[in-house]
Amino acid sequence: MVITCGEMRKLLFIILFFIFLFSTAFFSGCKPTDEAETFDLDIDLASIQKPVDLPEYSLEIEWFDSNGDTTSFVRNKPVMILFNGYSEFSRKESLTLPEDIYGPSSPVVSSGISANLKRDLSYYWRKLVPQFNVGVFHYENFADDATNILNSKIYQSSACSYKTDGDVISSVEFNLTEAFFSAWKKVIDQNLLTGSDGMSILEVRFIGNSVGANLAISCADYIFAAYEQNLIPSFYVPNRLTLTNPWFSNDVDSLTTVDFRKDVSINSALKYNEQRIRELAQKGVVFEIIEGDPYFYSSYSNKYDGCTELIFGENTKLVWEDGEDTDLYDSIKSNSAYLTFTETFSTQYSDSYKKYDRAILDWYLYSAGGSDSSSITTLRAGFKPVYDSWGHPSVTHNSYTESTTNGYSMKYGISAWTPTTYIRAVRGVEYTMKIYNSAGSTDNVMTKFQSEARQMSNMTMVNGFFICGYIYQSDISGSFVDLRPGKGLSSYTFGIVATPDEEYSTTEQIFTVKTEEDGFYKCMLNEDLYACNIRINLVAPSPTHQFYPEEEIKTGNVWELSDVNSIGRDGISATMYGTENSNFYIMIRNCGFFIQE
Repeated sequence: MVITCGEMRKLLFIILFFIFLFSTAFFSGCKPTDEAETFDLDIDLASIQKPVDLPEYSLEIEWFDSNGDTTSFVRNKPVMILFNGYSEFSRKESLTLPEDIYGPSSPVVSSGISANLKRDLSYYWRKLVPQFNVGVFHYENFADDATNILNSKIYQSSACSYKTDGDVISSVEFNLTEAFFSAWKKVIDQNLLTGSDGMSILEVRFIGNSVGANLAISCADYIFAAYEQNLIPSFYVPNRLTLTNPWFSNDVDSLTTVDFRKDVSINSALKYNEQRIRELAQKGVVFEIIEGDPYFYSSYSNKYDGCTELIFGENTKLVWEDGEDTDLYDSIKSNSAYLTFTETFSTQYSDSYKKYDRAILDWYLYSAGGSDSSSITTLRAGFKPVYDSWGHPSVTHNSYTESTTNGYSMKYGISAWTPTTYIRAVRGVEYTMKIYNSAGSTDNVMTKFQSEARQMSNMTMVNGFFICGYIYQSDISGSFVDLRPGKGLSSYTFGIVATPDEEYSTTEQIFTVKTEEDGFYKCMLNEDLYACNIRINLVAPSPTHQFYPEEEIKTGNVWELSDVNSIGRDGISATMYGTENSNFYIMIRNCGFFIQE
C-alpha cells in the first residue's frame, strides 16, 4: 500500500495529537493553570487587635526548649503546635505534665518508667531527628466556656468572647481561626524560609485535643487557602494533623456561621469537619485520630444516627450501621489513621485535672519518645519503634540488615514517633489495643501511664501487602521527603514489576501505578507475590527533571527509609519478604526529582 504525502501528514498529525493527549493526561496534576481561580475562603492578612486586658502570652505561639522553658523559633527545624481544648482563663497551657499527677510517687505512672519519665514532654520532641520546634497556641481566656460555645468561637467573630479576672466577659472582632493565623503569620514574617536555607525538611504538625481538634482543622484549612492564594509560602502549611478525642458533635448548629467562607453555616461539628478533613486529605494533609472515649457516639445531645446499642445482661454491644452520622464518621476514619485507645489510668486523676480531658493527649505527646517497652531493642532516630502487632512472630525486635530474609516486616503503630509518611501509608487503617499471644490476641487496657500501647491494626496480607511512597520534586537539597503542598507529582504514571518466589508462583506480574494529588502512590499486591522482587520503573517527567544525586539517596536499613528519598534511578529493585504467615507487609519507597536549570 502506498501512502501519499497528504495521508502521511494526516497520520503524523494524529500521532502528534495522541502524544499531546497522553502527555496532558500524564502530567495533568503537575501542570499549572493559567485560568483565574476563585476561592471560597476570604483570607485576612491584617494583624488582629489583641485586647489590652489579655495576658501578654495570650493569642501567641509560645515555643519551648527540652527543659520546658520558653525559647525562640528555629527557622530550619520542623514544627509542632498544640491546640488545647477546654481550659480555665487563669491557667496557662504548657507541655509539662503536673507533678501531682505524673510525679515519681504517683499511682498513675507505670513503675517501669516513673524514674526516667521526663515530665517536660518537649524533651522528646526536641530529641527527635530532625529536632522539632515545639509550641503551644495560647487561647485559654477564650477556652473557659461550654464546649459548644467554644466551638462557635472558632468560626464566628460575633460569638467570640473571652474571660478575665472577676469573670468579666468581653467580646472581640475576630474569630479564633483568624487569631491563630495572625500569630502564625508573625512567625512567617520573622522567619521567611527559602530553599537557600539548605534545610532538609520543614514538617508542620498540628495537634488538637477535644474541641481544640476542630480549631486545628479550621486553622489548617485557612492556612492551606492562604497558600493556594499565594499569600504565604508552602513551608508554613501543616502536613500532619493529630486529633485526640475530637469533639465531633452531631448537634445541629445553624446559628454559627463561618466568617471566612461565603454563606456557610456549621450545620454540625461532625458534618463541617468531615468536609474539611476530606478536602485537606485529598490535598495531601495527613490525619491521625486517637479516640479514647468508647461511647463518643452518644456523648452529645443526640446519639449518632446509625448507632444501636444492644444490651445483653451486663454487656452492651454496639451495632454500627448506615446512617447520616455514622456515614460521616466513617468518611473521617477513611481519611485518617485511626486508633481506639482503651485506658483506665485517668480514673486516678484528680477532679481538677479530669476536666481537661488530657489522658490521650498526654500519652500522644509522650509517645514522641517511641516505645518504652524493655523488650524492644531496635532503635530508630534514637528511640525504640512503636510496633503494630507487637509480639507477633513476624515482628522482629532486633536490628535489621539487608541480608535478613525472615521474620521482618515494616509494622508501625500510631504515635508521635511514627514517621508521617507511614501514617499516610496507613490512611483508612484502624488500630485497637490488643496483646498478641499464641491463641491469637486479647484486648488490652492500659492501666498505668506509659508509651507502649500494644497496638494491632486490621491489616492482613489481603489488605496490608503493598508498596507505596511519594513521588515528588523539590528545590531543597536533602534526603527527607519534601511534604510541602505542590511538591508531589500528581497523576504521574509508572510501572512496577513483581517477580514472585517460585514457591508461590512463576508468573511475573506488572502493575501500572498512578500517583494521587499529593504525589502519593500505593500498589496492592496479592498472595502469588508473598515473597517477591520488586522493580520500580520510573522515567524522569521531563528532560529538565533529574533524579536526586546518589549522595542524597538513603539505602540500607529499611526502618530508616520510610521518610527519606530511597529511589535514585530508574529500575531500582527491592525484595519484599511477606509470607502467608507474616500477617502483612508494607514497603515504602520514595523518589525525589529536582529540576535542572
